[in-house]
This record gives sequence, C-alpha cells and structure tokens, in this order.
Amino acid sequence: MLFDRKLYGKIFDVLEDDTFDQPDLPEVPDIPEPEVQPPLAPVDPNQNLLDIEISNSDRVLNLSSHAHELNVLIGHDGLMSTLGETAHFDHAILDGGTVGGTRAQSRRITLDFAATGVGHAQAASLFPLGRKETIKVTRGNTTRVIEGYRDGIVELHAASALATPVISVSFLCPEPFFKSAQGITSDLDGTTGGLEYPVEPSGYPAHYGTIGGSGSTTVFNYGDYPASFVLSMTATAAGTINLLIDGEEHARITGVASGERIVFDTVAKMLSVGGQKRLNALEGTFPKLPLGKSEVELVGLAGNPRITFHELFEGV
Repeated sequence: MLFDRKLYGKIFDVLEDDTFDQPDLPEVPDIPEPEVQPPLAPVDPNQNLLDIEISNSDRVLNLSSHAHELNVLIGHDGLMSTLGETAHFDHAILDGGTVGGTRAQSRRITLDFAATGVGHAQAASLFPLGRKETIKVTRGNTTRVIEGYRDGIVELHAASALATPVISVSFLCPEPFFKSAQGITSDLDGTTGGLEYPVEPSGYPAHYGTIGGSGSTTVFNYGDYPASFVLSMTATAAGTINLLIDGEEHARITGVASGERIVFDTVAKMLSVGGQKRLNALEGTFPKLPLGKSEVELVGLAGNPRITFHELFEGV
C-alpha cells in the first residue's frame, strides 16, 4: 500500500512497512516532591507603638499609635527625653568658677493626635485648665504613669469643617519622673509583741504589748532613681520606732501611744500619728530607697508595718 505525501512541492511514495530514524530525545529528569516549609513565626509587635490614657475625675480619653483607633497619636514630645540639664554661666567661667549642674524640676509633655472621635466643638473643652490629668503610657508590656496639668491653649488644626481635626495639647508635670503603674508593697516580717496564750503563772505580772520587737524586709528598686516611700502601721504599744535602711538609722519616731496609726510619708515629707500631723515627733530625715537591693528594718514597736513605693523612670 502506498501513501502519497507532498513535502516541499515533491511527492514521496512511502510504503506501509517503511521505518524512519528518530533522533534521541533528552531524558526528562524526575521532578522532586516539594519540600514542606516550616510555618512562619508570628511577627513580633512593634514595640514603639504607644497607647496613652488621659483621665481626670470626669472623663477618660484614649490615644493610640494604631491607625484603626478613633484617636490616633501622630506626634509626641517629652515622653522619652533625658531630663538632665547643664546650666552654663558665662560669667562664672570667666571669673574662674566652675560650670554648675541642674536637674529639671518639672516635665512638659506635648501630644498631637487626629481626633476622629472628637468633634470640633468638643475639642476645646477636653482639657480644662487647673484640672489634674493622669497620663498613663503603655509601650509593649511596660506601663508608666505621670500626672500633670494642661499648659497653654489647646491647638486645633483642620483643613475644613468636615476634615478630621488634629489636636495639639501640652501638659506641665510638677514631678519630672514617670512612675511604675503598680505600687510595690512589702510587709516587714518578724514583728512581735503581745502575749502568747496560755500564759504561764510565772509570766505574771504581764505587760501586754510592751516594746514589741522588730521587723525587716528586702526591697528591690529597679527604677532609674532612688524612690520615696510610705511606711504605715498601727502601734500595739506605746514607745519609739527606729527606721534603718541597710543598717543605717535614718529616722526615729517618738511619743507614739498604743493603738495610734502611724503614716511616715517620705513622698509628701509628712509624718502623721493618730490622724494628726506630728513633725515634732520625728528625729532624722525623710530617706529614699536606694537603687537595687536594700534591707529596710524597723526596730521598736510592733504593729504590722508595711512599705509602699513606686519606681521612678526617666521616660517610657
């Protein structure tokens, strides 16, 4: 049987049993199975994002660096700056004197935010003059607090009446340091006083609650500065209390009557005994807790003494 095929204008007669040589084709390599990729690790959150709560006795306002929030923080100043300042006195230098150093006694914080959740009319009344504001700043897992008062006017910027207003407000904080959001409380263990029952006959005459013993506690201050504290207790007897830090006596409280509540506040530099100011009962100073580890000891009267303090920080 013949087949006619026309190729390039010529006709070739091809027999049915004829064979044709075919060039060798390259071998196709086996396609390997795709490797199983390990799951992607979750993306760490941005530790520079801030969440700020500004509150007074009447309202709470929340700002955030997250763009999906109502009030978006777009600028800030004074949250992280170092407070150390140097005073340069030209006349002192020219006279052969030395350059003195000063420490800022207050702090100014400025916040700029797009107030999606605040109307134009409401913006000016958000921060009343003379009202103390508590500013709580959270960065990652760290939250610190500072208190201040509005400083100057509340600036409002908007491209039009329908545009989202941008508010700029400043606060003057009388205390320049941020403090830890949670106070640290430590009880002075080991205080003794009173009687243990049953009382043996040989124990008479008994004097219940006479000078009562001592107590101590170890505290850790991981802030940037020494911290003031509040010591509180209720005396179980009359007498004197001695306060020691790392073995050194700093204060002595005299003339305490049994049952009187004692509040020794080194933050406000005040001593209260029985609800009355009693600075004349204090011998010594208002000490602070040093940085790191320290041992606080109370010698004299018993009464479940407790120390509370906040760590202090330069910024957030």
